[in-house]
Amino acid sequence: MDRSKRGLLLLILASSLWLGVGGTFADALERSASSPYDDFPLAKDVPGKPYALLGEGKLRNRTRWAAYASRVGHRRRSRLQPCLSVARITREGEYGNATQCGPLAPTEPGEPPVLVSISGSYIDRPGGPVIGEGVYAISVAPFIRHLRLVASSGRILSLRTKLFNNTQQRKTGLSKFRYVSLGIQSDLCFSAIEGYNSAGAKVLDDETFMCSEPSTTG
Repeated sequence: MDRSKRGLLLLILASSLWLGVGGTFADALERSASSPYDDFPLAKDVPGKPYALLGEGKLRNRTRWAAYASRVGHRRRSRLQPCLSVARITREGEYGNATQCGPLAPTEPGEPPVLVSISGSYIDRPGGPVIGEGVYAISVAPFIRHLRLVASSGRILSLRTKLFNNTQQRKTGLSKFRYVSLGIQSDLCFSAIEGYNSAGAKVLDDETFMCSEPSTTG
């Protein structure tokens, strides 16, 4: 094959490859595109200083989110009852935050874990699909290694908990606990939470939320 034919073949192959992946590439570019709110301080309303970051990220629709833990007060009780905060800001600049403090379930029979969230749904364009988004954080006792979250829609999330580590404990003055934090492109309301220890035994089974959400601001 001479040089001119080889060059034409390479051009055809390159064009076919671009057409085949162009949509995916464009979607990726849109998701990674910068926003004027990329530097917005999501931790500005976290109560208690200092605080520890539990998780952060950006959803497909470019909403930025973050979750934090902090200690409010100096009594022993505050050391054992971490405050969880979540915050998010949309690509249009809509900001929201929520905080909830409480003991680490299961401390007593029927004691629910702390769950703090911001969630909602909207239509991005006239006639377009409904888009949901949610930011969630949950704190539990140190021996709970796995959580199973049951949404009112029937969807189930199975999540491994993370340990609030020594560095985070020293920074905040909080005791050890486990937690999950996540941002998802879906508006979920959890009606039940199950917790399991390292042996796989169920040690938490709570159905008290009934899809009531903590109050949010923003």
